[in-house]
Amino acid sequence: MHTSKCLQIPEMVTMIVAGVPLSHKEGDYRATYAALARTCRAFYEPAANALWEDLSDVAPLVRALPQYTWSMSQTGSIKFLCSPAMDEWKRFIANAARVKKLRLSGSKSLKKLLRTISLGLPTGESPFPNLRRLVLKSIEIETMSHASIAIHPGLTGIQIHDCNSAAMCSLLACLGRTCLSLQFLSADCPIPIDAAPIFTRFPSLQTFECPCSGPERIPLPHLAALSTLHSLSTLLPPDSGVRKLDPAVAFKSLRTLKLHGIVSSSTLTLFLRSVSSRTLRDLYMDCDLDPPSGFLAELFDVISTFAALQSLSLNMGTMPVDRDGGSANYVCSLEPLYRLPLLRDLRLNSVVVTPLTNEIIPSLGKIWPDLRNLNFDYSTVQPGDITLEALELFAAYLPKLNNLYLYLDDTVVPSYKNLRARSLIPIHLFLGDSPIPEDSWCSVAAYITSVYPNAVLDTNLEPPLAHGHCWQKIVQIMSVISDVRKEEWERAALGEVTCDQ
Repeated sequence: MHTSKCLQIPEMVTMIVAGVPLSHKEGDYRATYAALARTCRAFYEPAANALWEDLSDVAPLVRALPQYTWSMSQTGSIKFLCSPAMDEWKRFIANAARVKKLRLSGSKSLKKLLRTISLGLPTGESPFPNLRRLVLKSIEIETMSHASIAIHPGLTGIQIHDCNSAAMCSLLACLGRTCLSLQFLSADCPIPIDAAPIFTRFPSLQTFECPCSGPERIPLPHLAALSTLHSLSTLLPPDSGVRKLDPAVAFKSLRTLKLHGIVSSSTLTLFLRSVSSRTLRDLYMDCDLDPPSGFLAELFDVISTFAALQSLSLNMGTMPVDRDGGSANYVCSLEPLYRLPLLRDLRLNSVVVTPLTNEIIPSLGKIWPDLRNLNFDYSTVQPGDITLEALELFAAYLPKLNNLYLYLDDTVVPSYKNLRARSLIPIHLFLGDSPIPEDSWCSVAAYITSVYPNAVLDTNLEPPLAHGHCWQKIVQIMSVISDVRKEEWERAALGEVTCDQ
């Protein structure tokens, strides 16, 4: 017989219920929540809260009303047949009070639903008092007036997709009157110029994202004055109001900066000089310009003033094929970036780094000991500058590196015996597109797996590699070598063979 105490039924039920996550983040448990809510009063509140927490539409709230008040078409759209009675609206209000995230997508049926709801509710207050995140998509001005029932002082985040200028003005005006605690605002549609001053009414705004195309004007001067703004993602057109920024106070709390659609080199450098933040950790720049002579050196010098920077990504677009002509302006030294000791992620696209040879890798390890990602595109490295033997140096001097995207000269394959260093860290590698002879495939695979036994080699790129078939074969050989080595170590652990054997 078992001497330990047996579980009683109430204890088993408690353990079962405790194992159900009260959040949609871990999976879709709607059916489980509904079953628990019907089981007993003790389960009802937490299960109902989880059931209504995240809604993709208002239709589920309508379907919870008495069935005679609504109908569903063959396409799944919901419409009211009659306005519910006052007591029946209480059920709607009780369920709506549990919603924390709501999505509304513009349609004729949504417009009619929101109109009936806004006119039928017994109170003028929002039925969503606990709503924290609102997502609006393709909402027109007529629908926006009724969608405002979801806007209340406790709203902290809003995402706006594909809304026209009139709807945007109406929405931002409503937010400016009501949501003084707004912390997150994301829009993939233009911000009307008349609405720019509204951003000063959001003293708690922490994140602003508007990387859309063709805005009337980016409200940079108004955003720069927000002392709480931590993350900014926006276009940077030439007429973005950069000259109006006060370098003494502009963006003084900024931690993440993502700039898109950069077409003016002078605007970019002027803007970065105006950012007073000394806490900037992540900087992303996507350019579409022909850089003038000396631009990259000046840009790197400005970037080097952000001493807390941990991640730097610069995309210079498409570099001219003629390296001896206009492409000379894409050449730059890494030395200004050596003043960024905390750098962990460096990505350069269409920037020819000089010098970049095997000999410089030990210095990089001393300057950036925590570097985890080094990503230089195909145009960054001159052929023959850095060879496959560099892998040993990366393993020795950059031990935390887990992503390496770099075109190496693979024409000379070093020996995989008597290595200077090897690393067991899982690493993602892209090593170029050299035309490796078939008789060298095994040697290349053996060398890579000797230096990085847990490496994953990337060959599936768009556009396809010119010599991708070579590297695909090398990947297959690497897999076989790894399996054999694993089996050998398992046999060694069992004493069947020695490690030397």
